[in-house]
Amino acid sequence: MSDFLPEQLIQIKTILISAINQISGNACQFLFDPSKPGYYDPVTIRERFDQEWEAIEDNQEQEIKQALFEILLPSSPYYDLKVVERLSRVDLPIIQDLCIAQILKKIFSDRNSLVSPQLYVELLNYYHQRAPEFLILVDPLLPIIRDPLVRQEIKTRVCAVLINHYESETLIIYISCHQDLKERGKQTLFQSLTAFQKIYRKFLELQDEIGNKDLISLKWFGEDFDRLKKRGRFRDSFSNLVGRFLELLRNKNKKEALKVGRFLVLGFNNEDILRILHSKMEVGELKNNFLLKNFIYRQIYSIMQEFRKEYISQKVDLELTRFISDMETQNFESLRLITVGDVPAHLILQGLAKESFQPQNYSLNPLLTEKLKQHNLSALFDLYPIPAQAQEILLTLSNIAENLELQKEELVKFIFYLERVLIFLQQLEEMEIQILQSPRYGLILNPFQMNSLSLISEGSYFASTGYWMRSTVPPGLIRCINYSAIPNCLGVLDRHIFSRISLLTGAFRGTPFDLDSTNRYDWDEEPETCQIRPGYFLLEIPSLLTQSWEKIQTFQKEALQEKINKKDWG
Repeated sequence: MSDFLPEQLIQIKTILISAINQISGNACQFLFDPSKPGYYDPVTIRERFDQEWEAIEDNQEQEIKQALFEILLPSSPYYDLKVVERLSRVDLPIIQDLCIAQILKKIFSDRNSLVSPQLYVELLNYYHQRAPEFLILVDPLLPIIRDPLVRQEIKTRVCAVLINHYESETLIIYISCHQDLKERGKQTLFQSLTAFQKIYRKFLELQDEIGNKDLISLKWFGEDFDRLKKRGRFRDSFSNLVGRFLELLRNKNKKEALKVGRFLVLGFNNEDILRILHSKMEVGELKNNFLLKNFIYRQIYSIMQEFRKEYISQKVDLELTRFISDMETQNFESLRLITVGDVPAHLILQGLAKESFQPQNYSLNPLLTEKLKQHNLSALFDLYPIPAQAQEILLTLSNIAENLELQKEELVKFIFYLERVLIFLQQLEEMEIQILQSPRYGLILNPFQMNSLSLISEGSYFASTGYWMRSTVPPGLIRCINYSAIPNCLGVLDRHIFSRISLLTGAFRGTPFDLDSTNRYDWDEEPETCQIRPGYFLLEIPSLLTQSWEKIQTFQKEALQEKINKKDWG
């Protein structure tokens, strides 16, 4: 590798500094703090960049410089999955964030480029284990959520990164004050992020070391929260209380506004308070009064931060973030393609719909309604409703924990699993893949039931519910790649090799696994309970999809066969 010329390094540095100069933190300066990683202000980001760049200039190794050159000045007009390996060589967080932001902007803005949707998944994976800098990544990520042509799987991953790493009040206020976003786009972002924030809050409520609202109320008001709620001045509707807080601040009565604001934060969710506050400030004279809106947001943000310090210790917050990140990482690993970069992007893109499939307004099963509320999944369901048979599957799986005595950590894992199931069912609906009912056994089957109906054959597709107890296997699409491949303990060829399939690309992913259809079930006529092993259900997949997937999988078969020959399966 030849040495880098000084002008080449200057060219790279110029691109990165230009990206920093485009960062806009002026709208809500109070949200950012030079002492708070993940929330650095623009000045601190530039200072950290200068430190990292100095380390690059002092380093005699050419590897990182070459990687930066190939990332920021690529020879190809579009990015492919090989850029992920180059990013892994850039182990400097600010510069790596800037590079990822540049890639995201490029692939999102150039809709005609041949870019595999898997690239979004690979880029977002960097943020399962560390938080990106908010001001570097938030503007490239927000357009992905609100674009109707972007697949649900990618949108949910973007939402997960933002909600897992950032406080909801920072996200909502930043979006509300964003001058380049139209109101419709803001509402789409509010709805999507709130859906995932509700689930995160459920996880938080299950932690042992969260604060006590009564103690916080005693500190703020001199009485516990139950007594406080009965006071006449606070016995009003949620919307009216937010309106009162707003009017008090407009009249410069900060002392009374503080009391109303504290009561609101004690009794209601931050994102809900802020969304109502936003809607009230979007009408009348306040709509264009940026200074007053900024002042009002700064007051409520200060109260929310005060409450957060009392209610959520840094230890609890870090541990929960790490726990969720670890589960997201496991989920990502199951999505990693068997070969990376070898499948031509144009084949993947051929199988994707050119127009988005609009969500349908399905009526919700009353029994499922209660389950969704119980686990804070209602808002996620509303983002993309699913039809009756998908609802029945979700209801069956949500009943798993009814008679189990789960520890709090196990309950968090269970809710996380249900979230994954709902997202998977939403993906099936988005791709117009129908769920079928077996004529004999019902919706969810075990392997023996499938084989007894002669459903398992070379190339057949099924959906797996996954499972969560003991170990975690996310739900997903699977395909039989070797029928009757392995004898069971009786010497009967009742074990079949399957591979997981990416709904995003149609490609083989993860590790091939052995599905045993031996008749060892005592409940052949009973539905699968999916408690410690997955259940399966039948699908009707549009032929255009399966034809496209076949072409994609052809490119991977050599690598897949190599795994099978080495018995590298689960």
